[in-house]
Amino acid sequence: MDPWVGARILISIFAACVVGGLKSVYGSLAGGFIIGALEILITHAFASILGSWIWSYRAITSILIACLILLIMPKGLAGFISRLREMR
Repeated sequence: MDPWVGARILISIFAACVVGGLKSVYGSLAGGFIIGALEILITHAFASILGSWIWSYRAITSILIACLILLIMPKGLAGFISRLREMR
């Protein structure tokens, strides 16, 4: 444990809420699952290519994932799903 544990996890929590959509609790839960899984998988893939030093930069991957998803879906997953429902 160190004093920066809360700050490090806060980055992933913020990215998960943004990816899921800030207006939906269920979207935030889905965003948390997506961010958690992709953060570990992408960091593991980069660590196998570049080396184990990349694990200390794991929080950057969650912010990059959030940025990419917001470029595609500006309102997050919940906004995307509600827009699909309106199209029906």
